[in-house]
Amino acid sequence: KALTRLLDRAGYNIGLEEEYTGRTKLYAHVVSRRLEFGRTDGAARYITWLRSHATDILGTARPAAAFDIGADGFLTRDAGCRCHADLPTYLAAWREGSIVQTLLADGPGVDRKRFVALAREVA
Repeated sequence: KALTRLLDRAGYNIGLEEEYTGRTKLYAHVVSRRLEFGRTDGAARYITWLRSHATDILGTARPAAAFDIGADGFLTRDAGCRCHADLPTYLAAWREGSIVQTLLADGPGVDRKRFVALAREVA
C-alpha cells in the first residue's frame, strides 16, 4: 500500500518488465524494469524509496553504493546466507530524466564486474 501511494504521488505512468530464467554458468535469474514517471522529481523519489527498501526486495542487503550509470544510481548486493545454495544477487537502479531503470540478477557466476557490464548493456 505504501508503494502504491508513492507511485501515485511520484506520477508513475507505465512500466515494462523483462524476466529471464535458466541455469547458465553465469546467470540464473535476471529482471530488468523500465518505469516511466510524469516528472523527474517523481522518478528521483522512487529511486530514493527503492534504495531504502533494498532489504525488502533482496531479503538481506549490504549498504548500497553509488553507481555511475545515469543519475541517482545505486548498486547493492544481498548479504547472502553463506550456504551451499547461496547465489550472489545484485540490484541496481538509475535514472535518465523521468525514466527509472532497475536491474536484478543472480547466478553462480555473477560478481560485481559482470553485473556492472550487464547494467551497461541494459542502459
